[in-house]
Amino acid sequence: MHRQVTAERSKRAEILDSEGQRQSAINIAEGRKQSVILASEAIKAEQINSASGEAEAIMLKAQATARGIDAVARSIEQGQQSAQGAVSLSVAEKYVDAFGKLAKEGTSVVVPGNVGDIGSMIATAMGVYGTVNQSQAKAQAQNLLKDGQQEAASQSGGEGASAEQQSSSDEKAKKDEVTQKVLESFDRTQQRH
Repeated sequence: MHRQVTAERSKRAEILDSEGQRQSAINIAEGRKQSVILASEAIKAEQINSASGEAEAIMLKAQATARGIDAVARSIEQGQQSAQGAVSLSVAEKYVDAFGKLAKEGTSVVVPGNVGDIGSMIATAMGVYGTVNQSQAKAQAQNLLKDGQQEAASQSGGEGASAEQQSSSDEKAKKDEVTQKVLESFDRTQQRH
């Protein structure tokens, strides 16, 4: 009987030991699972924060650039000669900086033959600016002429219908002639440069 009791105790001890090992393995697996989940969530949160920060930085930079462009446009629109000079200088500086960056890189680059002549480079940059400026002036002249035509049409709208019909075709012909002359003048100026 003593042997039977001992065997029974030994059997219970083995069962308890195996259940303990089983529960220990389950606990270790659960811990690893939780660790992987938490690490994944941390990486996800980090990526979201990083992307959000980059997006905000891009937006702030774009807004600052837009404000700068608006300020320059307002100054130029107001006709300030110093503003146009500043834009010309900025264009020339960027042109020269671009060639400076090319010189720093270790790659082979084909550049114009007059790279050593800084004055010529600046003149080329100013020529690019002048071409852009002429295109903008032409567009502004077209807009001003259209605005003037619309304003004249709205002013003549209050006169009698018969007088308007008679002078309407004459005024339109004159306005079209003036518009054409202004546009031809811009084209001639652009061809000279």
